[in-house]
Amino acid sequence: MVSPFPADELPLARSLRGESVDDCEIFIRRNGRSAGGWISVSSRPITEDNGRTLGSVVTFRDITPLKQQLERQGLLSKIAEETADAVLVTDSEGNIEYVNAAFERMTGFTRSEVLARTPGCSSRPARPEFLRGPLERLLRARCSRHDHRPPEER
Repeated sequence: MVSPFPADELPLARSLRGESVDDCEIFIRRNGRSAGGWISVSSRPITEDNGRTLGSVVTFRDITPLKQQLERQGLLSKIAEETADAVLVTDSEGNIEYVNAAFERMTGFTRSEVLARTPGCSSRPARPEFLRGPLERLLRARCSRHDHRPPEER
């Protein structure tokens, strides 16, 4: 396995110098392939009563799926924020958790006016004019609550 991490900064080397290391994230590749994975490494020195270091204990945890999920979330966040389409996200109770800048431009509502409220609780008219009807229907509508997560995640 290959890592661009300096050898003297690896958790094992650090704990052999008496240091404890928690959750050091390291990218590794196998056999020079471009694809690799992420591990989280923690280590502790093993010492005698007099403080002399005898060795080290190191634990490794594969965090590749977590890193991939965070990367996807970052991409989706960027898409939602930069799209020209209005985006409104609610929690399972129908409370607004997020609106993007396009929502603000298209409706005239600011984030602070709508966050933590339900779409049906606003009486302020929408701007610009062509959105008045659809947005007013949305803001008056009763929220249908659908759990869109896969069955194994419910």
